Amino acid sequence: MNWVQIIIIIISGAVLFSLLVALIKGIYLSVRNVTRIFILNGIKLCLKFIILIILELDVHTVERRNSIDV
Repeated sequence: MNWVQIIIIIISGAVLFSLLVALIKGIYLSVRNVTRIFILNGIKLCLKFIILIILELDVHTVERRNSIDV
């Protein structure tokens, strides 16, 4: 092997390594974003249920007041 072939092999290895690092980083960021989306959707769903429960309790309170007034 001459020195040109050695340099080409070193550059090719460096390029492949940088592509591998970029791929791993992309997968990590994708997983992190998906996890964040699941967590945020879970929080939204919990808040919706809490609001619905509060509204339902408020409706029951109004119904009780109306039945007492009659």
